[in-house]
Amino acid sequence: MPAQTAELRLSRQPRRVRLHRFDDDGAVSVVELPADRRVPVPVTDRLGVVELT
Repeated sequence: MPAQTAELRLSRQPRRVRLHRFDDDGAVSVVELPADRRVPVPVTDRLGVVELT
């Protein structure tokens, strides 16, 4: 199934946004996302954690 996109709307602009995605085998991939007040996040059936700094 292809990824859908959700948008996070933040009250302040972050310095950095990263998406940590967990695969079936436990491997973690990290993707840099745009550090804006509106952050598009790809949503799939895999566990993902958004890191805001």
